[in-house]
Amino acid sequence: MSKSVQQWENELKSNWGLNDFELRHSTIHREVSPIKTTEYKLDMEWFPPGTEMEDDLNPPGTVATTVNLTNGVLTSFIVVMNEDHRENPPILPSSNLNDVVAWIELQTGLKYKVDFQYKRKKTEDNGEEYLFIAVLNGKKVSPGGWIEIKVNEAGSIVFYSLYGYFPAFYPPIGIEESPKLNDSYVKEVIKQQVILFGTLEEEYKLLYGVEETFVDGVELPRQDELIIRWEESDPLVDVEITDQYIGEDWDDFRISQTITEEEIANNIAHPDTLPITVEEKQACIQLVTNYIRNSRPHQNGEWKIEKFERDYGDIHMEVVPVSTLDRITDKLKITYNHEKGAILSVLDKKEMFSRFMDLPAPPLEQISISQEQAIANLEEDIYFEEHYVYDIERKKLKLMYKIDCHSFVNAITGEKFSS
Repeated sequence: MSKSVQQWENELKSNWGLNDFELRHSTIHREVSPIKTTEYKLDMEWFPPGTEMEDDLNPPGTVATTVNLTNGVLTSFIVVMNEDHRENPPILPSSNLNDVVAWIELQTGLKYKVDFQYKRKKTEDNGEEYLFIAVLNGKKVSPGGWIEIKVNEAGSIVFYSLYGYFPAFYPPIGIEESPKLNDSYVKEVIKQQVILFGTLEEEYKLLYGVEETFVDGVELPRQDELIIRWEESDPLVDVEITDQYIGEDWDDFRISQTITEEEIANNIAHPDTLPITVEEKQACIQLVTNYIRNSRPHQNGEWKIEKFERDYGDIHMEVVPVSTLDRITDKLKITYNHEKGAILSVLDKKEMFSRFMDLPAPPLEQISISQEQAIANLEEDIYFEEHYVYDIERKKLKLMYKIDCHSFVNAITGEKFSS
């Protein structure tokens, strides 16, 4: 047994009431952090005394734990199905906010209202659930960080999860401030971000709302739209989609990132931390272009690639209609493997919707509210919230302002309502 596994086995046994439990499985694997660095996680499964697997399932009361070996912090402790078989679990003085906060500070080294703050509490018959969010200098961070905790009626923690970005766990980095927002800039941003879109609940509705984004008080949100176009005279090109079940591909990738403790010293980067190269991006664009042309031949210039991201070693793309009205019923998520030079999967929103219902046409001729009227109606509800946003390329935090609004205006009736 490795040194880290032995150390954490002893600590979890003594501090979490697992002395009678059997450590049945433990693995160390590479993971990509929220800010695209490589981290190492230790997963452990603990079986209650005298229990075994049943029909390839873990026995009731199994405890699953995860430790971030890079930060030296327990990030997950889950009593499966809240069926707690520990004889002497640690008990909090109470399940009130102050005692839960004190426990988090002791467990993680984070400081309340410095590194995290209270978000909400939910009371259930079998205990209290708390949610906390990451902060820096009293402001939210992006990507976000969260702490979830459930304390049962006996005062014992049966669910704890810390995930996302907490700056305190990483080496200090530079912070770039932004100027205060002025009125003319705010008006320009609002004009750009209040959009007309469709929603499909009991019926199709046309609404005006705010498309949330981050702004810095200097430049307007950039419209880096990679619109898909082709020459009609170009020959059609078939697109290869592998017949391999994508879950198998992801399982193979997870297994490939399982390592020994000794291998941590090799400092091998997790594949998802690597930037997408120009060659890979060009290959993605060409594949998406060919796919759109084959599947929607009359929609030249009506689609754009909105997002490129590595995940499980593959490149994931969100491909959306240029018109925001069409996105309620049509959107693509395409997974591409550069080594195979092929698409692994396409999640087609329109195709999935069509299985269950006839897709309605938006009643555009009934629109009676202009964008200017919608802005006037929404203006008092639109807000700008300060966030520290991590810039992966520059490896800095920048103070930015998130524009958002929880109200909407019906484009046909003019009715305003809140979500």
